[in-house]
Amino acid sequence: MVTLVNESQYKRLCTTIEREDLASDPRFLDFAKRADSADALIPQMRDVFLAQSSETWLSRLHAADIIAERILNPGDWLHNVHVEATKSAVCQDTPGVGLVYAPRTPGFMGLSEDKLRPAPDVGADSRAVLLDAGFDGDAIDNFISAGVVRTSVR
Repeated sequence: MVTLVNESQYKRLCTTIEREDLASDPRFLDFAKRADSADALIPQMRDVFLAQSSETWLSRLHAADIIAERILNPGDWLHNVHVEATKSAVCQDTPGVGLVYAPRTPGFMGLSEDKLRPAPDVGADSRAVLLDAGFDGDAIDNFISAGVVRTSVR
């Protein structure tokens, strides 16, 4: 993953990947033009990055002061030293599913996310939501009978 936050970083990126031609190509001269021409730029970038290992690229990009990092799979992310040290993952035992891990909200103060309830089953709150929306019990029962609304038992 490479993130560019200013135009000088794009030029440094092109130099670092030895594709200075991309820095001078009129289709890619600024953020807006690169966005409009992404279908032409992305395959060229992909080809360059596939030519060497992630470690090689990360070393070169970091040396050029370009924001870049490896994209981790969920298991690697959970065991990442930084994630573990900052307790960036919250785990919830979810009935019918088991343990579900999710990222903690960035910048969220305190560990109150540890006390979150598991997500409800599909349809668990259908009746309450429809009552709050102004439907009466008979109408809700008709929706359920017709298969328009799904319910589940907690």
